[in-house]
Amino acid sequence: MADDQSNRPTTTTVASPTFAITYSLSSHTLTLHRPSQPSLHYPSPINSFWDLFSRCQEELSSHLRTSRGNEKSKFRGGWVGWFGYEMKEESLAGHKSRWSTGYPAWAKDENMDACWSWVDRFVERSNEGEWTVRGVVQDGQTGQGLTAESELLKWLEAQGISFAMSSDQFKQYTYKVESTLSQPHAGPSHPVDESFPAFHPIITGDQHRDSIDKCREAIRQGESYELTLTTRFDATLPTSNKQDETYSLYLRLRARNPAYYSTYISFPSINTPRDEGIFIISSSPERFLKIDERRNVEMMPIKGTMARVKAGQCVCTPTTGCRGLDIGGEECTEEGKREDTRRADWLRNDKKERAENLMVCPY
Repeated sequence: MADDQSNRPTTTTVASPTFAITYSLSSHTLTLHRPSQPSLHYPSPINSFWDLFSRCQEELSSHLRTSRGNEKSKFRGGWVGWFGYEMKEESLAGHKSRWSTGYPAWAKDENMDACWSWVDRFVERSNEGEWTVRGVVQDGQTGQGLTAESELLKWLEAQGISFAMSSDQFKQYTYKVESTLSQPHAGPSHPVDESFPAFHPIITGDQHRDSIDKCREAIRQGESYELTLTTRFDATLPTSNKQDETYSLYLRLRARNPAYYSTYISFPSINTPRDEGIFIISSSPERFLKIDERRNVEMMPIKGTMARVKAGQCVCTPTTGCRGLDIGGEECTEEGKREDTRRADWLRNDKKERAENLMVCPY
């Protein structure tokens, strides 16, 4: 979501996945989660989740088609979820496991390094307020129709998992959306809490300083030329209704820190040793990667970049350009062009910015 002062096009998407799969690096275990059903483990050990998941997705992409009457959307379904940073343990040779770095015991017990839900239907709201229903519909009335060959896809279908809807199911979903949107919007029934819970680090200050020393040593040894050290913070929500409280927390975060790539993802069917449900709350200004239908990859990192001077934007100072007295005028426009050039030159010549740019765009 964008803030009200921006005219940048945005969309709001609401999806309702019916199942989720999770993967743990510590046990090499894949687990299927569904509402009101016990979790199921994939029957054999997994050497590489990347390979298993990739083969499943490639087969889905080759079989599924867009819903009839909605071919222009080119929507074939997709996965919503995350890969954790530590998944590089399976893709980057020589990477050390995190479990030797002081993580608490419970973190390993509830460790989920990847979590993905399949989306075969969603509702999208454009920046102009137009709502669109998109879905994947299989030929026939069953919503099935795949002849699975990949190991993961075979196993999921054996558990009754469907990756598309029947025509009747899509009509029912559309009718439900239309009925919901036709109802008058009800505001909050209680005052909105503006506060945030108190967050506390899961490691001590000494452990964090030790990690800093290890990063510096890795750079000295030539293993990396830049490292981003992160840690985890925990907080306790005040109520037992996690679904409502986490969404309320997301709305407060979005109001306080508006960002184009704000996200709220709910996985209520996933249980952990400490609680029920997993909820992702994000307010990010950055879209790192975008892959279009032609498989073109676009990168838009923030590292190594700087905002350009926009048309009509006044960057004049009391001693330059229009001096703030003629915004959008000729002197103001010319100063904007000069400032844009200065920013480009600074990025081009600053060692730190060049290093970060090369790090995220190595090719």
